[in-house]
Amino acid sequence: MANTARDLIKCRISNNPGTTGNFILDTAFTNSLLPSSGDNGLAFKLNITENGVGTEIRRNCTYTHSTTTFSRGTMVRSTAAADAALDFTSAAIVSVVPSAEDYLTGIVIGPPSTADAHTRHATARPHPSRSGLDAGGCAAPRAPTTSIRHCLFQATQNSGWRLERASRNTEG
Repeated sequence: MANTARDLIKCRISNNPGTTGNFILDTAFTNSLLPSSGDNGLAFKLNITENGVGTEIRRNCTYTHSTTTFSRGTMVRSTAAADAALDFTSAAIVSVVPSAEDYLTGIVIGPPSTADAHTRHATARPHPSRSGLDAGGCAAPRAPTTSIRHCLFQATQNSGWRLERASRNTEG
């Protein structure tokens, strides 16, 4: 289930969830929103923070409109040692947010034939003599004014390999 993106959701909670409880929403902060009835059953990524306690990022936190509750979801990161769950009280603040894992991207060069069931592209480096890449696996510019984009294009054309932009999506 992919997480839902909503802008401006930032709320107080009315319960003391401790380390395992759900978050019962109370009121929205000024210039912020509460989830709506249309959000019922959707999964969100939450930032839960409390002064003196710490911060957690959790994904797949399901919103239930009838009880105005977010489930605890799955831990992404915590300020506690070993990403342990924090002992939150009703002073915690819950916000819907993206996190760094939503922005992890990269460029991958590789032959289509080496793709496996989990990826659509290969990650192995080609042999330099067949690919137009230098010994370090990078495109070698022919002149100082040649762009890296041009070098990568030439490397893929010379080898028959493909160049794609890869995106890491760890959402379940």
